[in-house]
Amino acid sequence: MTIAATGAIRLVGVRFAPGGAVPFLSIAPQEVRDTAPSLVDVASPLSGAVAEQLAAAPPGAEGSVLDAALGARLARARRLTDHRLLASVRAVRAADRPLRVDALMSLTGLGARQLERTFRDHVGFGPKTLCRLVRFQRVVRAIEPAMRPSWARLAAQHGYADQSHLAREFREIAGTTLTRYVRELHPMSDHFHDALGSQDSPLD
Repeated sequence: MTIAATGAIRLVGVRFAPGGAVPFLSIAPQEVRDTAPSLVDVASPLSGAVAEQLAAAPPGAEGSVLDAALGARLARARRLTDHRLLASVRAVRAADRPLRVDALMSLTGLGARQLERTFRDHVGFGPKTLCRLVRFQRVVRAIEPAMRPSWARLAAQHGYADQSHLAREFREIAGTTLTRYVRELHPMSDHFHDALGSQDSPLD
């Protein structure tokens, strides 16, 4: 999703780590995969007081307001993310190279079908897809606006077979080509790129 402002706006958002949204959703993660539904259709709304606090918060303080509100809701949640899945997500995101599914099976003690089912129940897609997305996000973070990257070098650094493999992943995941992506980079979009700083929280 490319986000480009056309005027002065104030945007506040929350991005969950894979599986981290489960305690807040009123529907299964599979039902919102590859969609952009209205928040009221997938989760119970926050109290009106939170909206008022966000409106009154000075720039840069909105995160603290949302963190407190979502933290309180998480403490009351009836449905929590499986701790084995969270451990898998942390391992995938911390690894220098894409992990194999059998490594995640050893980490969690789950069989292949159990692991697949757990991922689909809590993330919305399987572990192989998560590994692909994490590798893709590493490439995206390595690209800066106006740069002319060596695609072959980036492909080799991030474990792709070759530049063609990386190009196919870009078309399938981002829906665009490598060169077009670089031309269309927007500073606002950078705020939504995946980060590896918060490994222990369901919130990024």
